[in-house]
Amino acid sequence: MVRHNRIRRQALLDASIEVLAAKGARGLTFRAVDEQARVPRGTASNYFANRDDLLAQIACGHVLDSRSGYLAFLELRLEATRRPGLQALITERVRAELDTTASDDANAVITYLVVNGLILDNLTLPGIFTEDQIEELIRSITPPPACHRGQVARDHFFPMGCL
Repeated sequence: MVRHNRIRRQALLDASIEVLAAKGARGLTFRAVDEQARVPRGTASNYFANRDDLLAQIACGHVLDSRSGYLAFLELRLEATRRPGLQALITERVRAELDTTASDDANAVITYLVVNGLILDNLTLPGIFTEDQIEELIRSITPPPACHRGQVARDHFFPMGCL
């Protein structure tokens, strides 16, 4: 029987993200989640039917709000190469986000790909780019800021530089 206490379920999902980020998909066990969440042993198994259910619940959540969240999502994507159901779920999620933000705009898709590459490099090999280099790269692919009353941005590096 799967339990439905939302607060406890969210605490277990948060703990799962931390475990996934720290130990990878192979280290994501119910026992590790219970320990991370500081709950009695066996609690996670009362909230998730099995490991696949836990992975799916993590994939459906909003994990991309911290370094651990991004690492966990990378781990999920790697695990999805071995689990077709998880791959379909993550593909659907990413496509929906792209459809919402990028639509048919090729520049938005390119920005998405570049930013994901920067995130991957910064998380896995943090010495490749300095923070200043990352900021410069982001500025170079970010569209100029919108100005009021039909003004044109003089230089998109200076948000206040409207003509």
